[in-house]
Amino acid sequence: MRFSFSTLPREAAGDFLMMAQRAEAAGIDALWIPDDALTPDPFVLTGAIAAATSRIGIGIGVADPAVRNPLHIARGAAALADLRQDGVVVGLGSGSSRARSAIGASDVDPARTMRSAVLAIKALAAGETVSMDAPAFSLDRARLRRLPPHPVDVLVAAGDTDMLRLAGDVADGVIVNGAATPDAIAGIRTRLADGRPAGAPPARIVAWTLVVCTDDPRTAYASLRRNIGRTIADLSDGFAGLHGLDPELVGAIRSAVEADDQARMAALLTEAVIDRVVIVGEPQGCAERILHLEAAGLDMLAVRPCLDMAAWLDFDQMVHVLWQALSDRRRACGPAV
Repeated sequence: MRFSFSTLPREAAGDFLMMAQRAEAAGIDALWIPDDALTPDPFVLTGAIAAATSRIGIGIGVADPAVRNPLHIARGAAALADLRQDGVVVGLGSGSSRARSAIGASDVDPARTMRSAVLAIKALAAGETVSMDAPAFSLDRARLRRLPPHPVDVLVAAGDTDMLRLAGDVADGVIVNGAATPDAIAGIRTRLADGRPAGAPPARIVAWTLVVCTDDPRTAYASLRRNIGRTIADLSDGFAGLHGLDPELVGAIRSAVEADDQARMAALLTEAVIDRVVIVGEPQGCAERILHLEAAGLDMLAVRPCLDMAAWLDFDQMVHVLWQALSDRRRACGPAV
């Protein structure tokens, strides 16, 4: 299992570079730069990071093909692959409605859009001429004049079981938000395999998971409730089941979130429920849980930040503390338990 993290979208460009250099010096495997129409351009930032580092893997996560045409994603990935000989990953997903409305993009069928985008990017990267009319974009005899020197992995961010099957069918892997238990990873692995073409290599699983290393978990759980309430409320019924969450409980949480009923959310979102989608605790305890995810088949953990906790949690420092704890546990117990 590889260890990575996603940066905060509000960081200045210079901070991104220093963060990447510190992570590479520490031996961290990869970092992800978010793609949102209202935040700094990730292809500019990743190009600068690739020029300022030599080894650390780089991921774009995630680009919305309804906002950024797949031709632009493919040409950006090809340029990035020129700078970094391996470890370049492009994640595709449905972005925020706020970002789409800012540029006048309409909401479209996400599954059709995602399938078309994956196929278009892979075809362009392979040197093919692509013409395509998809729900969110069109390509007319598009062709890259310079191809990436090596394959660029394309992953799909999945929020429901249909998108999981799509990722298994056409993408190199899947990005899932909030997978924090071995049962969730095992269930995702099974559904990916169900849609995988015969002879294709196994699809990779990247878990974008909120991890909070702290000596004060009670405060962390209390701070997380609003954020995690929204996360669980947005889960599809199928994905909620993968996380081991009862449908009636999820429905009650959705109602509490819609009503902004803080007392009800506090009663529903117990520590045990939050632990289904978040990893909270002291560094060694968090590392132990991560190793169990690895044993269940997780290919990469991407520790994601929580803006609600930015005022009191130094995310960059916490990532390094967690990485050290994980490295220590691996030396003591081996790569999987």
